[in-house]
Amino acid sequence: MTNVEKIKMSTDSIGEEEIVVYTRKSSRYNTTMLIRYGPVDSMRETRGNVSAGGFCFESESELEPGIKIEILFRLPGAGVWMSARGIVLGCYHQGDSIAVRGSFTDFDMGNPEILIEWINSISRLRVVA
Repeated sequence: MTNVEKIKMSTDSIGEEEIVVYTRKSSRYNTTMLIRYGPVDSMRETRGNVSAGGFCFESESELEPGIKIEILFRLPGAGVWMSARGIVLGCYHQGDSIAVRGSFTDFDMGNPEILIEWINSISRLRVVA
C-alpha cells in the first residue's frame, strides 16, 4: 500500500513547485512463493515479496488485471507456509522478467499464533536496529 503526499518545495528561479512523494504504508518482505492461477492444477515456484497490502512476484508473461491467484509463501524466519488468495492488479516490466502485483483477498489463518509471533519478532528487531 502506498501513501501519496504532495509537498511544496522552494526553487530559486521558479518560486514554489509542488511535487508528489510516494511512501509505503507497510514494509515488504522478500520470500519464495508458490503461485497457481487459471486452469492449471500445479503450483509454480517464483521469487516475490509480500506486505500487509498485497504481493508482487516475477512472471514469464503478463497476467490480466482481475485474475484470481492462489499463493503459498513463507515469511522470513517463520518456518511455515502461509496460504492466501489474491487478485492481480497489474504488471510492469522489471529487467528480463515481468512483475505481477496484486492485492490479497483472503488468508487461511490455520495457525494465526505463528503469524502473530512472527510480527512480534520483526517488531522487536526493528526497535533494536
